Amino acid sequence: MSEAPKPQDYGVLERDRVDDAIAVHAERIRVAGYSVVTDAFSADEVSDFRTRLDAVLERQVAEFGGQARIAAIGDSGTARLPLAYDDVFLRPATHPTLLQLCRLLLGQYIVLMQQNGVSNPPEIGRAHV
Repeated sequence: MSEAPKPQDYGVLERDRVDDAIAVHAERIRVAGYSVVTDAFSADEVSDFRTRLDAVLERQVAEFGGQARIAAIGDSGTARLPLAYDDVFLRPATHPTLLQLCRLLLGQYIVLMQQNGVSNPPEIGRAHV
């Protein structure tokens, strides 16, 4: 629901009222194009995802014929459809907060069209920020 800005809010023409964390994420997506859900998984779970994603990447590189072939198409460090290789990747795709957010933005009928896992390891001699 939009509400009129207060006189002290210079330059603000409109403001939306949000009532819960999911609505805050939806508003951020509408305004900025993204939002970050923090604390969805524990540090141990994230570490496990990282290890398993590395295994999926290694397997896909081997299946595709080696790192040089993957690099030639610009896919280094990208795992395509990791949930097809390891069921653990269903967890982020079916996380209750994510599903609730998707349904708020898109309606009740939602379909996962793509899932990629991206690995950005630091390079020797370059800062990793």
